[in-house]
Amino acid sequence: MAPRWPKRLRRFVEAESYHGPSLIIAYSHLLSLTGHDMAQGASQQKLAVDSGVWPLYRFDPRRIPKGEAPLHLDYGPPKAKVADYMRNESRFRMVERADPSRYKMFVAESQAAAERRYSVYSQLAGIKVPAFEAALDANVEPDGQGEVMDLSTTYLGMHLPHPLVVGAGPLGDDLDTVRALEDAGAAMLILRSRTKRKLPASRWTPSSKSRATPIRSPRRELCS
Repeated sequence: MAPRWPKRLRRFVEAESYHGPSLIIAYSHLLSLTGHDMAQGASQQKLAVDSGVWPLYRFDPRRIPKGEAPLHLDYGPPKAKVADYMRNESRFRMVERADPSRYKMFVAESQAAAERRYSVYSQLAGIKVPAFEAALDANVEPDGQGEVMDLSTTYLGMHLPHPLVVGAGPLGDDLDTVRALEDAGAAMLILRSRTKRKLPASRWTPSSKSRATPIRSPRRELCS
C-alpha cells in the first residue's frame, strides 16, 4: 500500500487547492459490517473498485477552460465479480443465509448495476463542456493572488501541518513502510500496541485515562 500513498496525498492536495467547496468520499471498511479480518481491509477495498461496486472518479471544473472533460475516471471496466466482493462481508452473507434465492437475485442486479454504472460514467467522462470567454481559473482570486488554506492542527499537544494521520494497523509494523509514509507526507503515524503478554485480571483494573493501573503497586503504571 505504501507506493500508492503519494498518489492519494496528491488527491488531497488537488481537492484542497480548488477555490471553493471540495468533497472527498472514501471507502472505509467497518468490522461490525464486514466481519472480515481487518488486516485484509486493503484487499477488500481494491476488490470493491475492481468489481465496480466503488467507482473512482474526479470532477474538477478547472479542466473546462483547458478544453478537457471535467469528469475523469480513475478506474477501468469491472474486472472482478461483484459476488466475490459481497462474499467477503458478513452483511451480505447474512442475506444469503436468510434467503438464498433472493440473495442470488441481488447479486445479479448488483453485477448489472456495476457494469451499467461504468458504461454511463465512461460516456460522461468524454463530454467536454464549452468554456465561457470570461471563465477564470477557479483557484485564483480577482487580484491574481492564489489563496492557500491552512490545514495545520494539533493532536495530543503536538502541532501537525495537516490532519492526515495514519491509524494503528499493519502499516506501522515495517520500518521501510513507515519511512515511505513519512516521505509521502503523512503528518503522524499511530503504532498499535506491542504488548502481547496478558496480565492477570486480579492484579489490574482500568482507570479513567485509558490505561491500566496496578492495585498492589500504585506508583507503577502500564501504558496501553
